[in-house]
Amino acid sequence: MRHVDEGTLHAYLDGELAALGASAPEMEAHLASCPDCHALLDEARRTHGRAAEILGAAVPELLTVPPFAEVVARARAEADTQSEGRTIMDDAAAVAPAPPLPAPAKPRFRNLVASGGTRRRSWSTRTVAASLLTHAVIIAGAVYASVHMPQTVKKAQELVTYMEVKEKPPEPAKPTPPPPPPPEA
Repeated sequence: MRHVDEGTLHAYLDGELAALGASAPEMEAHLASCPDCHALLDEARRTHGRAAEILGAAVPELLTVPPFAEVVARARAEADTQSEGRTIMDDAAAVAPAPPLPAPAKPRFRNLVASGGTRRRSWSTRTVAASLLTHAVIIAGAVYASVHMPQTVKKAQELVTYMEVKEKPPEPAKPTPPPPPPPEA
């Protein structure tokens, strides 16, 4: 028999030689007679052992979960023995006293009604004057544009017409017929 490869050795260790079409007695006879293959088998056994050790440490402990009804009954029994006439609020107060309430925040904009203020800010004389001036300028510009726009449009149309006339190339002169030959005498 030839030397055994690692895959066959691992199949032998796993008890799966039949899947490869090999028999265990033949393998054992070869391993007994071949020191190289026996050394490979020992190394594979150490690797298997180390892997099993690592995987065994990685598996969490099996926990048995009690039925839900049992958990609820145990919780009620603990609550009955601990409370003895106290309420949940009593327990909470005993654990942590309530912190003092913070002082009410001062509104940032005390003149605005939305911020809790009581008075609205009135318009100053300067603000009224600036608003009136702005509106007057806008209205005057609109009136000027509406009055002078038709005249401006008419002038623009005249200019375009003049440019079109000036840009037309002169018509070529019609050829004049040659003068008639002089009468022969």
